[in-house]
Amino acid sequence: GLSPPEIAAGIREIEQVESRDCISVIGYCDPSIYDASRGESVAQKMEQCGVFFEPGDNARMSGKMQVHSRLRFDEEGKPGLYIFNTCRDLIRTLKELPYSKTKVEDIDTDAEDHAYDALRYILMAFPTAERPVTQKKPRPAFDPLHQFDEKRW
Repeated sequence: GLSPPEIAAGIREIEQVESRDCISVIGYCDPSIYDASRGESVAQKMEQCGVFFEPGDNARMSGKMQVHSRLRFDEEGKPGLYIFNTCRDLIRTLKELPYSKTKVEDIDTDAEDHAYDALRYILMAFPTAERPVTQKKPRPAFDPLHQFDEKRW
């Protein structure tokens, strides 16, 4: 794996391109990178290299509800979230992410969930009210006795 300074160098390179285009970037991260119980935290090492993050809201169920709500279609058939084809890892892992066998309402955290977690952090930074589940209007049941216009007979 890459060391925090190596990761920071890659992030700085990407951020330089975006700042050149006047794009301001706020990075959200897993709050665990602030853990300094075994010495200097990963966040401290990154900050020393000029890369700063905001800790993501790690509320798993609220984040999952944000993901589900944003993927839901509204009455006009529009989702609350668009995922571009350049998000290859999110597309690859999101569709195959299994549910937990012990916490059935959550996803399996032993699976490859890094892109999913990143999505949760950004959605939780800008939460929206839950989008209502839209019900399709039921089609009238087919009735062979009333299928013809009675005026024609």
